[in-house]
Amino acid sequence: MNPKISAIVPVHNAALTLVQCVESLCRQTVMPLEILLVVNGCSDQSLSLAYKLSHMHNIIRVIELDRPSVTLARKKGLEESEGDYLIFSDSDDWYKENALEILADALKYDENIEIVNAGYEKVISPRLPIKLVRYGSDKNKIIYRSEWKYKDYARFYNPIRYPFFSGMCASLYSRSLLLERVPESILGNSLRRGEDIIVNAYAYDSANAIAYIVDPVYCYRFGGITSGIESLLTYQSIQSKSRTDSENPRLLTAFPSDLPEI
Repeated sequence: MNPKISAIVPVHNAALTLVQCVESLCRQTVMPLEILLVVNGCSDQSLSLAYKLSHMHNIIRVIELDRPSVTLARKKGLEESEGDYLIFSDSDDWYKENALEILADALKYDENIEIVNAGYEKVISPRLPIKLVRYGSDKNKIIYRSEWKYKDYARFYNPIRYPFFSGMCASLYSRSLLLERVPESILGNSLRRGEDIIVNAYAYDSANAIAYIVDPVYCYRFGGITSGIESLLTYQSIQSKSRTDSENPRLLTAFPSDLPEI
């Protein structure tokens, strides 16, 4: 039996890319229970387009927020969702057609899995995929709570030293994990950069088991702010590979002080 999956898409001034994003979710080999388009603070035609798409596909629901905020949009989608599991997508990206099948299939290996994290591709356009190299893991695996080290996740945006994607896309989450074990203030944090990293820091630290899937399931469009920051930090990590963590304190400043050391 396939798990009930809700897809949550924050939408902000995405009239040029939203159709491709939504159609990729509607063409899945394992269909989501629902697609929630959380339209937040748009000044273009995104809202009217979202309603047009909802009339074309009965699994789409449109939620409106006045304030532009990707974190509040994700949080609202989480609260309104009806699935047992969640995936997230940026409105200018898209999923491969078998993405949900791959993510959902991993759940069968252990009932304790609460996050499934997969690979992704950076793309310039739909016809020019560039596969992002994953460091630290070249096979599918499950990491259990007893093996998890929070200090490893704190080395975010450093693919040389840790394999997980720090964003919330390209992953499947237990809805109850996010609602019950990630503080509400973190789900709705107001960080302008890395807002998803801090949510993942709590989620990964709380999950009983995390499945890592090598297969890329998500297409991340080049050119955004996150893409530029990731490229810069990756370059810096290569240049300072021999330095100790204590010599790079800025990598840890985005994280709250009350997380446990493991």
